[in-house]
Amino acid sequence: MAKLKIVGTVSADSVRKHTKMDWDEWVTALNKRASRSWSHQELVALLKNEFRLRAWWQQEVARGYLIAIGVREPQQTLKGTYTTTATKSLPTALKKVFSFIVSPEGQKNWLQPMYAIRIAPKGTFECDGGIFGEFRAVTTNKKIRLNWIDPDWPRKTVVEVNLYAKPKGKCMIVINHTDLPTLSAKAKMHARWRSAVDEIAIGLGSLDT
Repeated sequence: MAKLKIVGTVSADSVRKHTKMDWDEWVTALNKRASRSWSHQELVALLKNEFRLRAWWQQEVARGYLIAIGVREPQQTLKGTYTTTATKSLPTALKKVFSFIVSPEGQKNWLQPMYAIRIAPKGTFECDGGIFGEFRAVTTNKKIRLNWIDPDWPRKTVVEVNLYAKPKGKCMIVINHTDLPTLSAKAKMHARWRSAVDEIAIGLGSLDT
């Protein structure tokens, strides 16, 4: 019976069905062919050239092996970073939501810049705590993409705000923050963006009162 029943989000039964080995067998096989210092890319090359796995399973087995031997944490992406997402359904039309979040008043609810800014490509912003960034793409009534730079982190991260129209004049907002360096950074930003979508809902509600 397999000791490793699930690694990451992939079960032993699933990996055996698609690769002919379960997780215990993969760990044994790769321990003989690779080392703990191997990168994800080196493992993928081995799985492609020697084990003839399909592309998707090359990625999943490499990731699962690194998790199983303790080199990578389950929540890490293939790049070794973390992602967090906050979503909320809003009883407000999409165009009205977009107009609000780019307005000076709406900016206070989610971005919290130190001063009112114009949200447009190449525009910059600053927030408390030394945080700053630049807007990379803005698609009216659809998406805002920006770099988020925290001086305590080793590299810039990316925030994307997406709006999706829903039936009956409603809308869903999704804030996705990628390339976070640590689990603590993920937890910190999840709390921030969770609060942000709640504050957007409150701000939109105040417009109707």
